[in-house]
Order: sequence, then C-alpha cells, then structure tokens
Amino acid sequence: GESGSGKSTLARIVLGLLKPDSGLIKYFTNSKDSVMPISAVFQDPWGALNPRLPVWKSIAEPLVIKQKRPSKIYFDKVVQMIEKVGLSSSLAERFPYHLSGGQVQRAVIARALIIEPKLIVFDEPTSALDLSVQAQILNLLAELRNELSLAYLFITHDLAIVKYIADSVLILKDGRP
Repeated sequence: GESGSGKSTLARIVLGLLKPDSGLIKYFTNSKDSVMPISAVFQDPWGALNPRLPVWKSIAEPLVIKQKRPSKIYFDKVVQMIEKVGLSSSLAERFPYHLSGGQVQRAVIARALIIEPKLIVFDEPTSALDLSVQAQILNLLAELRNELSLAYLFITHDLAIVKYIADSVLILKDGRP
C-alpha cells in the first residue's frame, strides 16, 4: 500500500505495540506455547543497535531482557547467529559505526533471530540499502525462512521485492485491504 495506508500500524498491532480499534489478531501455530515468539526488523537498522555497545551485546539484548541473565553468557550463541546471517565473527566486538549499512542490517536480523521467533515482522527492511545489498539481504531472508521454518510479515512499497519474497500478498488502502 501507499504511504499512510496503515502498513506500519498493522505491524505494530501484530507486534503488540498498539491495540487495534476493533477486531483481533489470531496466531495459529503447531506449538503448545501460549505466546508465539515474534521479532521485528524496522526500516532504520542503525536505530536498533546501541552505538555505545559492541554489536554482540546489542544482538544479545533480547535474550538478556527475556531471560534476565547477563549478556556474557550469550556470547557464543550470538557469535553463531552472527555467522548464520553471513557476517564474520570478528565483527562481534566492533561497534555499529564500524559496520557498513548491509552489515548493520545483517546484525539487526541476527538480533531478531536470537530469540528463535516463529514470525518476524519486516517493515521496509531494505529501503535504506543500495540495490546490490538489497539483493543480498533478500537472498539471506529467503534462505533463513526455509532453514528455520520462519513466517514473515514483510512490509514494502517495492513490487519487485513483493514478487520475490511473498507467498501471499495483502494490499492496504486507507487502512483497509
């Protein structure tokens, strides 16, 4: 949908950051868990990483919050996730400003994956990247979706991206499908 059509609002409702004016969101999983783990990757990857922390600590943060344990115990798991998204483990100790835009986006994807979600909401995750990096990120997302059995709610204006990434499409206009 066009700007202002309600795409990002829908994403925030799915993430539980906003309450819907009406209706409800239902999640259907094969899991026995009462709460489905959901992560998000937003348009501005730089805003998702703390500039004062090494990248690995920002990636570990969702685990620290969820499990209330110190970040250092997650270092090995974070390094594995960093490598899973195609980054070198040597980047773990670097700060976000040492990374390129594509590397930051991969680190943010690692951060979203670290809690082992079933659904990831992507709100314009490639709009700030040049075309070659966009293609790399989209290929990575396709690989991860298949390898980890993930579902994506992918928000974009780009119909070429929709064609590449989507199994189902919903177009919004004025908050309605």
